[in-house]
Amino acid sequence: MPRYTTIRVSIEDKKRLERLAKLMGWSLSETLRRAIEVPRRSSWKSIKATWRLF
Repeated sequence: MPRYTTIRVSIEDKKRLERLAKLMGWSLSETLRRAIEVPRRSSWKSIKATWRLF
């Protein structure tokens, strides 16, 4: 069973996240999860590319 917590975000960021969730047809939590995942994947790709240079 997943564990939950509360996070604090600005009203503006929450509204932006809600708009994105509505556009994508995802829940608010799924949208936040995917929004966090995108830069993480991008940074891993750049790290891997950097290590290929050595």
